[in-house]
Amino acid sequence: MKAYQSIRVIAAIVCLSASVSASVVVHLAGEGDYTNTGTLPEDPVLFAYPQPNPGTPAFTAGVIGEAMDFTHSSSLVRPDLEDMLEFTSSTGLLFPSSADFTIEMWIQPKVTYASYESIFTIGVTGSDYWRLTLWKNGYHFLFGGQYGSQWAYNLARIDEWQHVALVYDPGLLTFYHNGQRVASRAVSLALAGTLKIAAKDPQAYWNSFHGYIDEFRIHDGSLSEADIYWIYSNQAPVAVTGPDQVVECMGSLTSVELDATASWDPDGDPLQYEWSLPTGSGATVDDAYSPTPIGQFPEGPTLVTLIVTDQLGRLSFDDVLITVVDTTPPALICMTDVIALWPPNNQMVPVNITLSVSDMCAPELLEVSCSVTSSEPDSLRNRDRRTGDTGGEDGYTNPVPVTMLYDGSNYVGTIELRAERNARGRGRVYSFLSTVVDANGNEGTASCVVVVPHNMSPRARNPL
Repeated sequence: MKAYQSIRVIAAIVCLSASVSASVVVHLAGEGDYTNTGTLPEDPVLFAYPQPNPGTPAFTAGVIGEAMDFTHSSSLVRPDLEDMLEFTSSTGLLFPSSADFTIEMWIQPKVTYASYESIFTIGVTGSDYWRLTLWKNGYHFLFGGQYGSQWAYNLARIDEWQHVALVYDPGLLTFYHNGQRVASRAVSLALAGTLKIAAKDPQAYWNSFHGYIDEFRIHDGSLSEADIYWIYSNQAPVAVTGPDQVVECMGSLTSVELDATASWDPDGDPLQYEWSLPTGSGATVDDAYSPTPIGQFPEGPTLVTLIVTDQLGRLSFDDVLITVVDTTPPALICMTDVIALWPPNNQMVPVNITLSVSDMCAPELLEVSCSVTSSEPDSLRNRDRRTGDTGGEDGYTNPVPVTMLYDGSNYVGTIELRAERNARGRGRVYSFLSTVVDANGNEGTASCVVVVPHNMSPRARNPL
């Protein structure tokens, strides 16, 4: 598994399994904020007792991603201000006594300051309410309502993550701890009123929970014992992106297929996929939620992160490094406006050369050069002893450079060549050798020729 970037993910859960039709009314995932991704159109308010002091958002590593931190203080001294969450309206939290529901979450109790510490309450001060409370230094649970509660002894563990759930079937409230059914209480009480998390019992507001809470959910139906155990025992999926890829550059952006189909889940849960690209990288994918999207990548390395999520929001990460390299030489075509100098009258004739250059990856970062050589020495066996046949220099001894300028589409240059050849030879050949080097050091070459034929017969015009 490669190192991965920290990425914020909120997983909205529609249902837990094929056998559960209950929707999630409240879901606080704690991924860096207090957003409710359930169906209740409301986010809780964070405040610190006494109200209206604003709370201080705090998060820590959780069972799934991050968790909400309600430790308030690392000191054993009870803090003056204690953060708590509250849904200020009861809209969406109105369950009559004839309805069934489930409240479940992960908790990690820390140091306790009081005999009773409320993990959550639903109700109105001075009226009936629901609660789940830690008692006696965090070792026992108390669940139920104001007029009907039940103890669950010696279950809670300080500094350990544990899953707790309350399932209400009309007339019966059942408490689960780490996927196991612990105890039930016959009650008949509507679920309604203000929801407070890590806050006071409506009858004793100073007893607030100190610890971490993760994946707090309220379902509008009763989950089965199998469902509760499945939530507790569910394992994280395994994200697999495959080996890093090195691909040849095909333009300003290069298409690369990403593949997450080797990812798997130990519980056999269906998976959701999300691909994340570095901000400002210039890379894109056609479908960030497909297991096999097509990405467009610029030249160079790009680290792509795959996030795989199961039905409970458990996450797994893997990275794949996509490196687009340019090892292909630029394409170069050499052309002259004349192919033969005739008659061989010893005159200097201007010859125009055009270089057509293309490079798929770095067209604007090219180094172009051109030089000319002659197949014969200057004025060899001719009565006219003039020299400088190749642009005023001897192209037989050394290549003569041609100054090339870019005209917006091609590189162009001009050089004067002498219309002369050895009368006893096969003809003279002026050879243009052109070179182009791109920004990555890839070199492309091309050549073209201008001839001074021995005569104008078809065979003599091709002295090569």
